[in-house]
Amino acid sequence: MRLRVLVFNLVLCACSCVQISAQTAHSNTSLPGHAGRLQGQASDSSSVLRYLKQTGCTPAKIEPGDFHRFAVLTKSSPRCHKHLIVLQVERDSVRPEAIDDISCCKPDVLRWTFLEGLRGRALIVSFNNPIEGAIGTFIYGDTAQGRLWKLYHNGKDSCAPAELRDMDGDGEPELISYHDDPSEGDCDSDCHLAISERFHSPPNWIQVDRWNGRQWVPAGRRDFYQNLASRYRDMDSWFSNDPTAAPCRNIYWMTESTIFRKWADKSDSVAKSLP
Repeated sequence: MRLRVLVFNLVLCACSCVQISAQTAHSNTSLPGHAGRLQGQASDSSSVLRYLKQTGCTPAKIEPGDFHRFAVLTKSSPRCHKHLIVLQVERDSVRPEAIDDISCCKPDVLRWTFLEGLRGRALIVSFNNPIEGAIGTFIYGDTAQGRLWKLYHNGKDSCAPAELRDMDGDGEPELISYHDDPSEGDCDSDCHLAISERFHSPPNWIQVDRWNGRQWVPAGRRDFYQNLASRYRDMDSWFSNDPTAAPCRNIYWMTESTIFRKWADKSDSVAKSLP
């Protein structure tokens, strides 16, 4: 993921401490057990705040996960060099989890979400700032080994962050990712802006996968790829004939004039392979 140093200000709550997102699991347990879990979470939060104070980090937002994990966005300070920390509260200590160094900037998306076969929820960290060169998505999950592992990260051939979205309403999200960007990183070009304004999508091949509990496998429905083929054909016609496509026809990196037609044919092929 291409990340350049960004200068940003985190928006704090009106209160003087932190914003903690309350996330309560759906359960049929009795009130005393529920109260005990809330008390345990409050105790874990206190341990996290003590750890942050000891390390010189001031939290701006705390996202509680499962199994005593917390994702913490911090304010910039001389002693605190990371803007995102994942902390694991153990019986008598707080342990930072090993994740990628994303100290450059504030993520646009920071949340925990369900993925099949994981111990607890997965952590999604996503950036989408093409003007500053900060684009990409990281997904971390505990594969029942007691630590977070990186399950996914964007490649360098994308001008849009991958996203998790439930496309078919079955309660399990699909991973939508963007590939083969012809600009190789010129994501804030006039061509990208023209295509995004016209088609609400970057000039990328769009791929759909799902997590099967062990790895990402191809997914997506036939009608999705049929619609995608139609969109790429519209892009091809626009690129060839429309005056508003001049920024793309004239830009130095658009050397393959049939790229949208090829993606349309590829979408058709994928659609035919699906039930």
